Amino acid sequence: MINVNNKTIADNNKKITIDKFYKILETEPIKTGQTPPGILKEKWDELLQEYEQILFFPISSHLSGQYQSAILLAQDNAYKDKVYIIDSKAVGDINKEMINHTELSLQERPINELQGFIDEQKKNIAPSFFNIN
Repeated sequence: MINVNNKTIADNNKKITIDKFYKILETEPIKTGQTPPGILKEKWDELLQEYEQILFFPISSHLSGQYQSAILLAQDNAYKDKVYIIDSKAVGDINKEMINHTELSLQERPINELQGFIDEQKKNIAPSFFNIN
């Protein structure tokens, strides 16, 4: 969520364009916040209409409460064995790279086995982004 002058703008590319975001950024103080559980629940319900399972990569648990909120919401019976939450302990490009690796690994293993795989990938991906030789 993006808050500008105490007004919330959802960060879903439907209500704000990149150009508009940068224009606001130049002139207004911006705060960010985690997605409210009600909005997250609506999105998961919408996705589960189309997909059997969801793999959710929130921003790192070290930077936001989004991960913990998602864990609590995923404990609801409606999401048991349907929504899997991954704490990438990363943001930005590292998260994107982890998601790309996960997409490839879905071809080899079921979604419920990905947590251990991703935990191993975290050890390999992050150092490759920070390797200084």
